Amino acid sequence: MRHVYADWCSKRLRRERPAWNLVRTVAPAIMELTVPLQMADVIAWGRNRLGAGSTWQRDGVDMYAYAVRACASLSGFHTPIGEDVLSRSYFAEEGAEAFNRQRRNRRA
Repeated sequence: MRHVYADWCSKRLRRERPAWNLVRTVAPAIMELTVPLQMADVIAWGRNRLGAGSTWQRDGVDMYAYAVRACASLSGFHTPIGEDVLSRSYFAEEGAEAFNRQRRNRRA
């Protein structure tokens, strides 16, 4: 978390990097107790390892196979997009936030 929370709260950084405005919450979590964080970490590890050019010849069959399985654990397509695309995207509120009148009135 070190500087992430401070960056998220910084008005200057939010202007410079509008993608920060898409993040709803920055809070500490214990990875060992938070299964979604563990899953995201493994999937990101596999994607980054393959993106860095991992091959079975270079890294060995086991590590390459782990990376492929982690990366392919979600069905669908992986399409890297940048901050520019994210900053122009709209994501509808979900759950309780969709019914939060106070926040909805602030945006209007």
